[in-house]
Amino acid sequence: MCSFLVSSWLLSNLTYVNFFMRPRGPDLTTRAELHNFTFVHNLLHMTGERVPQPFVSSEGDVVALYNGEIYNFRDLVPTARSDGEVLLPLYAEKGSAFVRSLDGEFALAVLDFRRDRAVLSTDIFSTKPLWYSTYKGLHFASYRSALLRLGLPQGEVAMVDPNSILVFDLKSPQKPLIQRHAMHEFDLRQFKQDSRDFQLAFEKAVRKRVQYAIHPMFIGLSSGYDSGAIHVALVNDQIGHFAYTVYSTEDMDILKERIGWAGNWTETNVIES
Repeated sequence: MCSFLVSSWLLSNLTYVNFFMRPRGPDLTTRAELHNFTFVHNLLHMTGERVPQPFVSSEGDVVALYNGEIYNFRDLVPTARSDGEVLLPLYAEKGSAFVRSLDGEFALAVLDFRRDRAVLSTDIFSTKPLWYSTYKGLHFASYRSALLRLGLPQGEVAMVDPNSILVFDLKSPQKPLIQRHAMHEFDLRQFKQDSRDFQLAFEKAVRKRVQYAIHPMFIGLSSGYDSGAIHVALVNDQIGHFAYTVYSTEDMDILKERIGWAGNWTETNVIES
């Protein structure tokens, strides 16, 4: 998961402000004071090497923080040790539009002190939380609670909308939000005559979420459609995993068939409720 906080204020009590965000990143908490901004990141190490944040450019004038997973990071920057290391090279190449190159689930902030710009963005569906405030400065955080504990008025804190790229002017305290873009423009016209492309897209979605995993995988397996489809995709790709079922109102005949069909690719545990 991870979590982060950026503020133009000096933090006097990090433990208090970070209290609810800290469990999202139990592996490492990092704090940095750069260009009169405070940067805090809580790391949950999931893919690649264990790389602390914030990411800072070699010149020290661009700083990035991020929470989530970028599935295509090796395609974007083959030398990246972790997925977050693609942020600064892509930003240097494409500016605020770099976010459109990312395939993943994420919330991120990039502060460019040379150009006096800050970029804030979430993925298309805002699967990772991100809040901001322009009250007497600039403040970004994974949780609203962190901004409130920082001392910001409740009415001055807003959530970053899904599928959005926000650009702020670091030198304009009165009206810092200067641009708002969509990350992706949807074309809702329908031309499909069958579900084959959906099935391929679903299998690809499952595959890319496990390709760089460093921990054993598990799913909650019920007798329903959703977990059953994920289970099938994993087995068809011959990806070993654990499956846990909490027995309550599940159809045990369906579950037994699923467990038997998966063979050695799944280790299943049924837990009595």
